[in-house]
Amino acid sequence: NKDTNKITGSVNDVRLLLSALTGQELVDGITGNDNVVVTLEITEKDTSKISTALKDGINKMAGQAVSNNANIYYIDVDLFLEKNSQVKSAVTELGTNTIDVTLTIPAAVKNGGNVIKLIRTHDEANGTTTIDVLDDNDQDANTYTFTTSKLCTMAFAYANVDAQKVATAPKTGENVMIIFLYAAASMAALIGYAKKEKFI
Repeated sequence: NKDTNKITGSVNDVRLLLSALTGQELVDGITGNDNVVVTLEITEKDTSKISTALKDGINKMAGQAVSNNANIYYIDVDLFLEKNSQVKSAVTELGTNTIDVTLTIPAAVKNGGNVIKLIRTHDEANGTTTIDVLDDNDQDANTYTFTTSKLCTMAFAYANVDAQKVATAPKTGENVMIIFLYAAASMAALIGYAKKEKFI
C-alpha cells in the first residue's frame, strides 16, 4: 500500500492474488518460474486531473447519497501487475472476482461530516463511465471497507446532515404516496363541506 500520509488501506493478500492473476501466472509465481509482484496503490487524487464531466457526475451522485452540499475527497485505487520486473499493465477489472479493501477515513473527511459515502467511477469497455456508491461493510468509525471488482478513481462524499432528517427521510416512492393521501383527504373534506352547505 502506498501511504500518502493522508489515507492508507489494506486488503486480503491471498484473495487479491487469486483475483488479479490468471491460473498460470499464479503457478509461475509460486514455483518461481516468474517473479510476479502485485501492488495495490491508494493515493489522494489531484482534482486538476479530473474532468469537469466526471466531477459533475460525482457531485450528482453525492447529492443523492449524502447531501447537495456534500464535500468531495478524491482518491485513486490502482492495481498494478509486474512480471519479471516488467510492468504488465494496470488491472482495472477483476471479472467475476471481488476484493474487500479497507481504507482509513482521512481526518478531513471524518471531521467534516457525520454521513460518509464512497463513490466509485469506472470507464467501461463501451466508452461510458459508470458512477455508483459502495457501501461501508464494517462497523469501525475510523475505516471504510468496501467490496469491488473494479478499480479506478473513487471519492469520499461527506457532509453534516441532520440525524433526524436522515432517520425519517422517506424511501423511494413514499413522497408520492404521502402527497396522494393528503390530496385524497383534502378532497374528501371539501366534498363533505360542500354537501353540508348544499353547494352540490
